[in-house]
Amino acid sequence: MTRQLYNGVVCDNTVKMRRVAFVGLPKDDFFGMGLKVLKWDDSITSVMNDTELESYKLNRTNWSTVNFKKFNNPDFSNTAPFILGHKYRIHWGQVGIDFEDMTVHVSEEYKPTDESLFFVHNFTDVRAAIDVKYDGGEIIPNNTIPASPADYVTGQNLVRNNTNPDIIME
Repeated sequence: MTRQLYNGVVCDNTVKMRRVAFVGLPKDDFFGMGLKVLKWDDSITSVMNDTELESYKLNRTNWSTVNFKKFNNPDFSNTAPFILGHKYRIHWGQVGIDFEDMTVHVSEEYKPTDESLFFVHNFTDVRAAIDVKYDGGEIIPNNTIPASPADYVTGQNLVRNNTNPDIIME
């Protein structure tokens, strides 16, 4: 069980958190940028109509910020604990940043039996290809996110090509 208190989260001993670090390459791509994080669980977003959802996204008090850190493991990153079993919408800076490479480091404490973490990240850019790779460089095919969270594994992804900026895709 979790509850919000003074812009933080108070958890009992049933809640599991794991450290996640986002590192951009080259290192100066993310330099000084705060990582913006919004709770994006289906239980929150599915009950909202389009107007309510847009209002929820635009309300800055709904977002948390993970500050950029120049030093410590890993250097030049946004690193924070995330509560397992939830979905988060993320972006950098006030309007986002243009980066060509990002590595996501998950805590060595993460166990295969832990609940999943699901990150939603929109981007606007022209790219010849967007590849999601796992540890050894193996490319993970697009559209590999299963319907059931119980079947999630690291690297599953969905990249959509939307050439119409008036259509918002989630």
